[in-house]
Amino acid sequence: FIPKQFNDNKKTKFASLKIYINLKTKCLSKHSYFTKKLEVMELKNRTDEELVRLYAQDNNCAFDELLNRHKNRVFAYIYSATKDEDMANDLFQETFIKVITTIKDGKYSEKGKFTQWINRIAHNVVVDSFRKEKSDKTISNEEFGFDLLNNPKYCDDGLEEYWLKENVLNNLVKLLDELPETQQNILRLRF
Repeated sequence: FIPKQFNDNKKTKFASLKIYINLKTKCLSKHSYFTKKLEVMELKNRTDEELVRLYAQDNNCAFDELLNRHKNRVFAYIYSATKDEDMANDLFQETFIKVITTIKDGKYSEKGKFTQWINRIAHNVVVDSFRKEKSDKTISNEEFGFDLLNNPKYCDDGLEEYWLKENVLNNLVKLLDELPETQQNILRLRF
């Protein structure tokens, strides 16, 4: 499966094989399947950072290897945070779309490890989805025929109002104590 020109000398067979693997051919021949297999096998020995560089240079097999290495861990993290398989699948896809666009735009910097970087992206995607979900649950005044948000009946009392009510209640209790006992009983039964 290796062309004859690359297989003449046994000592240079391995070096020639590497050169052959790195050649970019667009033609489909009987050797292209095997070439792809050899390229994938060689990519398994590369570091994540090397694979990122190769993917940035349009080697899609390098991204396939990155995806295969990290997909289970990233999906498990997203699923453990969401507890919803459909949502986890959507967020997983969004995570890798962000990874792809960042690498292709040349914005990926090798300051840290790829694993930590992709985990941070997954975490941010999960947090963003929870924020979006939370903001979708807000109530709008336009949905009702009256002003729901500025209605004191639906608002918590402030400290000043609490003290005012407490004072009024204490004054009522003092006034109630000054009434005759029969009138006190009537008011207590009534209110």
